Amino acid sequence: MKSVIAAIEDEGNVKINRQELAATLDITPVYLSNIISGKKVPNTELVFKLAKILERKVDDLYIYEEE
Repeated sequence: MKSVIAAIEDEGNVKINRQELAATLDITPVYLSNIISGKKVPNTELVFKLAKILERKVDDLYIYEEE
């Protein structure tokens, strides 16, 4: 899966900064950065929370790529 969260941030419609987002999700800013960069894939619950906070659908956050 490829994260497109950074692209969503770049659109300028995100109403929360990364520090606040990490705190809201109860994760570290480093872990959030790893999720956004695609180094880590969050669990299902975290993906749904992230989508809700960013006011997006889960499908908007990731693109499935076959290996």
